[in-house]
Amino acid sequence: MKKRAFTLIEIIFVIVILGVLSAIAIPKLFFTRSDAIVANAKTQIAAIKSGISLKYNDSVLKGTPVYPETLDDGNKLFNKVISVNIADSGTKNGWHKTGATTYTFKLDGQTANFTYNKTTGEFDCESSDGLCSALE
Repeated sequence: MKKRAFTLIEIIFVIVILGVLSAIAIPKLFFTRSDAIVANAKTQIAAIKSGISLKYNDSVLKGTPVYPETLDDGNKLFNKVISVNIADSGTKNGWHKTGATTYTFKLDGQTANFTYNKTTGEFDCESSDGLCSALE
């Protein structure tokens, strides 16, 4: 009875193919993850700005046009203007509340600072590393 097995050349060939595939796929996976986080943040920012406008429009209909004093209370960020709860991420990637009307969004070492102006209803972004341009 003859035994069948893979030759050393065949095994090396398979390892090389797997190495090439992983060298191509892994960086793409990380870029896709980062792009998904940016797309999610863009959606959240648009929802926050829309929520501010909706609250203002509600107050106009009630006869007292005023923007919301604050956007949140407690650990759930922006819960006064949007229905989706966003948890404070602290020092990790994501949203963090830094003051009564100031927030930061961090992504892979970059930081975007957002300021809510309760007089004008603006939710503006400032960043020295270009993250704001990616988010808006």
